[in-house]
Amino acid sequence: MQISKLLVKALSLAIFGLSALCSQTFTDVSSLLMPDFPIGSVSGQRGASAADFNNDGLVDIYHANFQNPGRLYLNQGNDGFIDVLPDIGIDEGTNMWGAAFGDYNQDGYLDIIFEDLSAQSKLYRNNRNFTFTEINDSANVLVNTLAQGAAWGDFNRDGNLDLFIVNDHGPNQLFKNLNRETFLDISISANVQTYGNSYGVSWGDINNDHYPDAYIATCHPSSPLRSINHLLLNNRDETFTDIGQVAGVADSLAGWSVLMFDYDHDFDIDIFCTNSFHDPRPGFNRLYRNEGDSTFINASFQAGVAGGILEDSFGAAEADFDNDGWTDIYIADLNHRDRLYHNNGDGTFIDVALAAGIANNEHRAVAVADFNNDGWIDIFTAGQQHNILMYNNGGSNHWIRITLRGISDNYYGVDARVEIYTDTLKQLQEIRAGDSFCSQSHNLTAHFGLGQNTSIDSIIVRWPGGTVDRIANIQQVDQQITIVEGIGINHRPTTFNLVTPADGDTLHDSDPGIQFSWRPASDPDSEPLIYNFYLSGNDLNSGATYDTVITGISDTTMFLSSNLIPANYSYLWTVDVSDGLLLTASTNAWKFLFQQQTTAITTQGLNVPGKFDLKQNYPNPFNPTTTINYQIPFQSAVEIAIYNILGEKIRVLADENQAAGFYTLQWDGKSQSGDQAPAGIYIYRIRAEGFTKSRKMLLMK
Repeated sequence: MQISKLLVKALSLAIFGLSALCSQTFTDVSSLLMPDFPIGSVSGQRGASAADFNNDGLVDIYHANFQNPGRLYLNQGNDGFIDVLPDIGIDEGTNMWGAAFGDYNQDGYLDIIFEDLSAQSKLYRNNRNFTFTEINDSANVLVNTLAQGAAWGDFNRDGNLDLFIVNDHGPNQLFKNLNRETFLDISISANVQTYGNSYGVSWGDINNDHYPDAYIATCHPSSPLRSINHLLLNNRDETFTDIGQVAGVADSLAGWSVLMFDYDHDFDIDIFCTNSFHDPRPGFNRLYRNEGDSTFINASFQAGVAGGILEDSFGAAEADFDNDGWTDIYIADLNHRDRLYHNNGDGTFIDVALAAGIANNEHRAVAVADFNNDGWIDIFTAGQQHNILMYNNGGSNHWIRITLRGISDNYYGVDARVEIYTDTLKQLQEIRAGDSFCSQSHNLTAHFGLGQNTSIDSIIVRWPGGTVDRIANIQQVDQQITIVEGIGINHRPTTFNLVTPADGDTLHDSDPGIQFSWRPASDPDSEPLIYNFYLSGNDLNSGATYDTVITGISDTTMFLSSNLIPANYSYLWTVDVSDGLLLTASTNAWKFLFQQQTTAITTQGLNVPGKFDLKQNYPNPFNPTTTINYQIPFQSAVEIAIYNILGEKIRVLADENQAAGFYTLQWDGKSQSGDQAPAGIYIYRIRAEGFTKSRKMLLMK
């Protein structure tokens, strides 16, 4: 009789889970990624991060690629994603495993710490103008080699964003933010230098004292002693105590990713850790349920998220994918289809990946966010064969997304606790900046599914510094709001774009000056808007730099006299807008050339293009030959190369200095060695004077 009841319960849970999410499906839109294939080692993609690095309201994507350059996909909305990493002044490092985004200097733009396996990790400051500057020395952030995880957090509640780095084969490091410019390594005095091979890390307040604690996953292929996980309890005096053993979370499996979230709605932060199989240790994942007294119960099997004994789980992300009000779990898994564990709302989960349309990805890295701003959380995974972007097909449930704006606290409210209450649900989320394994999902925002609720009784924000904001009776759902510390709800200015000078234009110093113009933004709260203008340039001959910032602009145009701008420079310009509290940047940053008139005179009468461009090949598809046209506006070092779908360079069609003009090349479908290339999709790319553009073509049999 008992067995029969258990079978009925298991069957009912399975039916409930599948019916609850069967309508929750995903569509593969990887064609929006340009390019979508990984380069270099197909097994090198370990970390993926989702963050709006340029502040235009669209979530961008970064993924590392081990010994080769990674991708920083700029989200262009309906125009898809394009890799801009080569163009924004970032050299990640030598053996990249991931990155974490956080605003350490409180300017409203996300900075980046890259996690390097074999050299010092690099910290880049966001210059707010679509470029970055490495600042390790000036900021005093000297990271040990073999960095495996990074998480930003305000561990001492002083309003500054600190940085925790965990390392493989070396001590962990806690960098205290002193003044939003420099850091102090307090690893020894803070007692965070745990024993073992540290991998994933996340902050989370496990005892509700409003001070963030940290959980560390460790992994060693053969030694369980070097794979004991750690739970660092914040003593509230800038020191920590490892309570992993007494708390019941110090397992010795081969751990990778860490997630800290409230899966059962009891307002206690629980812990999820992915593991991989290392004989004789099983690969079971671990879900530790917080008992409310700083101890935990291993609920992995009871909850249905342990997986199989041979599990090879790496990246993980938590999100309410179907907006039913209960947080689900996505796992990137190597030896079978990725897991999508649907939260049944009763303490159990069911894997619905197959019904949801999840492919057998064989990927290690995952980051989730609402990439297309439709209110439904999407999925990006990186790894073997090609990267995958899956858009959520949505449904009838409601949602609300909450971002924070700190005033005395850190800008994005990292480590704040956000609570919402409706007639049928109470939910808790903590704002985070880095978790999982070398990764970061949408956790700089608090996305809450509401089920069928069309109003919210109250929202409570408990800020790290102690401020509590309470907002009651929200009647409008299916929207994103920002809660400003001590002020209440605000909405950021709308997105806008640049107009002139256009990308690729060539201007001359014989003109009186340059007229810059952009589309107007609007403010949903009808507040006055002020624009900030950014212009940076490089001398075409010497490489000398030029930078200017003009603030307090109330109009959508600005004129700069020619005698204020050096000639023979390549310039990058962009604009952002503020309502006094929140920032929104233009959706684009454009380049133009500013040359002396003598340059223009020498080319009068000649057919000289005004900008770089790479045209679509024709015919396409083709067999056996296709034509590629491109143009360059001034003498440049130019490379035109062909890549296969794995990112391997198979043919160089041009690699030389070329004069300004229009050019035509042909590809006969053969590799550099003269072998016939197999049928399939190929990428051709131009690189010239900082300009990069790629297009796809199809070689037919």
